[in-house]
Amino acid sequence: MKTVAVMALSFAVACGGCLYSKHLEMRVQKIEKILIFLSQIKTAIEFTADNVEGIFSWLTTSCDFSSLPFVAICTAKMGDGVSFFASWSESLSKRENVVPLKKEDVALLLSFGSALGATDSAGQIQNCEMHEKLFKERLSAAVSEKNTLSKPARVVGILTGAIVLILFL
Repeated sequence: MKTVAVMALSFAVACGGCLYSKHLEMRVQKIEKILIFLSQIKTAIEFTADNVEGIFSWLTTSCDFSSLPFVAICTAKMGDGVSFFASWSESLSKRENVVPLKKEDVALLLSFGSALGATDSAGQIQNCEMHEKLFKERLSAAVSEKNTLSKPARVVGILTGAIVLILFL
């Protein structure tokens, strides 16, 4: 029984390091997708001058933002008659919709949504450009964090798991 428990603990510790490494990689991928999302919104505003509901409807049908579940949830809520900002806020409030983003990333998304649709086209384009710049900074920090911590986290997790196995067996 002790052997099984030690092996399970060792495996859990090793997996913990690998999961943290994957979490860092996923954050980089999500921020990259958010930058594409912001660029698509800016382009739609520039060329169609459509309202927010129309833009989101177009984005969910023509682009693949499945890795950003809050986009589809927001669009669905707007389809049910909920206002954009309420839909946006609610879709970002559920942790499972924004994993592995940090709280600061989500706050930046909320900031973006608070100004989207609130001004004329030029103001909305400026909002998109400003948030693109801010997310590029977040991406740079996320890539740096991934490069610094991803491999060591994986190695430390596996080594710690091996040490637990050796010490207790």
